[in-house]
Amino acid sequence: MTGLTRRLVLASGFALTAPTLAAPALAQPRRTIRFMLDWTPLAHHASWFLAADRGYFAREGMEVQIQRGFLRATLAGLKDALLDHAAGVAAIKAREPLTDTTIELERFLFTMRDVVLTPAVAQHGVGVVDPTRAQAMVGLLAEAFGVSNPPAASSFMLTQFLPPMAERMLPTMRA
Repeated sequence: MTGLTRRLVLASGFALTAPTLAAPALAQPRRTIRFMLDWTPLAHHASWFLAADRGYFAREGMEVQIQRGFLRATLAGLKDALLDHAAGVAAIKAREPLTDTTIELERFLFTMRDVVLTPAVAQHGVGVVDPTRAQAMVGLLAEAFGVSNPPAASSFMLTQFLPPMAERMLPTMRA
């Protein structure tokens, strides 16, 4: 076969098989993807918004929804679980039948008592980071990674995007 003939055969073979190869990708059902944001969109979110605006996700068969309210919804569920532990564990069991409800209840109570319900959370609500501790963490990370001019923690540990303090306060856990 000459070079030209060979190229024509390869090109025509590709032209005939390409639609068949692409068909499964084109036939896939549209997927819905949800991003959950609680903060004001920042620079690192720009690619998501631009891709959605320009139809890039749609072209790949995705419907992308960028939503707010994840923290509020999570806090509402946490408050309910603190007041009704059995309902919280039952919700887990409904999604995973192999769940041992006795162990999960014990794990929930331990986590709430010893990890989540701290004096800082009792005073400020969920989501607030102590500025002194945050700056100390920045210093440790800067030292570990050799960053000579680390940012001030106050430049990125912002609370104005959190729900109001009253919404972030947790009830006393029932025994």
